[in-house]
Amino acid sequence: MYCDCHLHTCFSSDSEAPVKDVLEKAISLHLPAICVTDHQDLDFPPGELSFQFDTDAYLPVMNRFRKEYEDRLDFRIGVELGIQPHLHDTLTDYVAKYPSFDFIIGS
Repeated sequence: MYCDCHLHTCFSSDSEAPVKDVLEKAISLHLPAICVTDHQDLDFPPGELSFQFDTDAYLPVMNRFRKEYEDRLDFRIGVELGIQPHLHDTLTDYVAKYPSFDFIIGS
């Protein structure tokens, strides 16, 4: 495997993994690159766990780790957006507000 571009950390409701642990595991597996893509599902699942995170808190943390690990790992910052037709405008605005994501995947 050359890289993994679908990883979740403690920022995502379906993971408890600290960011540092994810980065260290990637290094131990000799991966040259990874991209964390925590869930940002604005309205799913209803009545269940919230699959949202505070992007304004997320990006500074991830950027600190990117800087800390830059000599050992190509660490990219992404997001997994919950795509719903009725959220088109909201998601378009979200992506425009946060242009620093390296990778965006849909769910």
